[in-house]
Amino acid sequence: MKKEKSVRSLRKRLHQLAQERQSWDTHWLELEEYILPYGNSFLQKGRKRNDGGKRNQRIIDATATRALETLASGIQGGLTPKAIPWFSLANKNNEMMDRLGVRKWLQETTNLYLEIFSKSNFYHVMSSIYKDLALYGTAVLYAEDDMETTLTFKHLPIGSYYLASSENNRTHTIYREFSLTAETCIKTFGIENVSEDIKSLAEQNPDSWVDIIHSVYPRDTHSDKNIFSNFPYRSVYFEKNSNEDTCLQDSGYRYFPFLVVRFETHGENVYGYGPGMRVLGDVKELMVLQEDKRDIVAKISNPPMLADASLQHTQLSTADGGVSYINQLHERPAFVPAYQVPYDIRPIQMVIGEVQQAIREGFYNDLFRLFTGEDKLGVTATEVLERRQERLTQLGPALDRLQSELFGPLMDILFERCKKMNLLKDIPEELLGNEIAIEYTSVLAQAQKTAGAGGLQQFLSFVRQISTEENNLLDVLDLEQSIKNYADLLGISPDVLRSKQELMAIRKQRAEEMKMAQITNLSEKYMDKLGGTLEK
Repeated sequence: MKKEKSVRSLRKRLHQLAQERQSWDTHWLELEEYILPYGNSFLQKGRKRNDGGKRNQRIIDATATRALETLASGIQGGLTPKAIPWFSLANKNNEMMDRLGVRKWLQETTNLYLEIFSKSNFYHVMSSIYKDLALYGTAVLYAEDDMETTLTFKHLPIGSYYLASSENNRTHTIYREFSLTAETCIKTFGIENVSEDIKSLAEQNPDSWVDIIHSVYPRDTHSDKNIFSNFPYRSVYFEKNSNEDTCLQDSGYRYFPFLVVRFETHGENVYGYGPGMRVLGDVKELMVLQEDKRDIVAKISNPPMLADASLQHTQLSTADGGVSYINQLHERPAFVPAYQVPYDIRPIQMVIGEVQQAIREGFYNDLFRLFTGEDKLGVTATEVLERRQERLTQLGPALDRLQSELFGPLMDILFERCKKMNLLKDIPEELLGNEIAIEYTSVLAQAQKTAGAGGLQQFLSFVRQISTEENNLLDVLDLEQSIKNYADLLGISPDVLRSKQELMAIRKQRAEEMKMAQITNLSEKYMDKLGGTLEK
């Protein structure tokens, strides 16, 4: 039986992963300096905790920062709004969804999940996740067990973690760095598990910081000595700068609790690429243009001057309303601008405006203006839909990644957690062994489906136009299923549609009522006829 990896070997793996990430570090640092200087501190050399110093020296024009905020808030409001339900649980089997008990359980579980998200810090943390995703192309959400809120969430800042992935490019290993005070280390891990250095720090200065590494990776060995040995993932905490080969805590997870999402990936890269990387060149150009404009305005308002040598020791003023005293007995000495700067700065302003617009479009701000109605003036509804669909097509892969890399695994984690805490009602027998799907009902998710709804609507309209009593082409369509599909594409709640059992009951009752009406009608006709015969 293999032995568990020692802390020394974990430190070696950490060093290897850090070397692999070096090329990303320089790129991320530029993005931080030019766009989001206050977003993270792990990339700064000699970083300090609780550092409130200025970091925005490179930012002359904050267009990119505002555009990033617009994209992050637009994704949050359009994909995971707190105010309205943004998903529902379902089953791909339409016959299964027609069963009242199944639909009721799925709806109740959906409401439970939404309540858990609302009571936790999920929505607060997701705003940071969307910023990282849009700027750096990679974001990590840590889902921890919590006895009060079921789950609690942490955003891992860029630069604080090192990743490794499997052959299918699924992230399964993380080494994350964070800091605790010496006193907190002892309280968290126990005085018997910390090093002598931490004990000494706690005595001298309990608020001194200690760098900790938390490594989580697939377990390939088992040990009877550790109750977590059967868990698929091993979790080890150890001191980053200690030479001791001992860990602070050795445990495990039943699932990988770090949800790593990438905006887009290239090849086998474990880290992703985001819009911030694409517009970085435009952002740098914008800073140069703004510096040039500032220099032009400065030369216009306060140009360099030429003065006669005789005025060298004379106090001259260029301030508004200032007075300069010179000797008028001789020819007046020269005191004139060195050169005249044209007052027309419109050309450079136009170029600046073009670059600013390119940055906003790079962060998909035009898409969200279409949703809010800011860009609808003078544009037909059809043109708005076409523009929206075009931009959604470009943003679509990133939204799909959010669903597959973040929300899908998150729902699996939440299901396991709710089951462990006995929060779920008894699962209907029909659902046992069947996959539970997630139907996304947010504004962005429904906008992606709009194209499909339009296609279905056009198709049904076409069939209706060419159908006649002679050819009966409407018989080709399953109208009930078409209605259900159309409702799904529009994000209509399943509660609006009746189940198959309800439809059968209604139709049965209607048939019986029609049958009774026919019998009554025939009886009345028969009695009328019989009465006429008797009169004769």
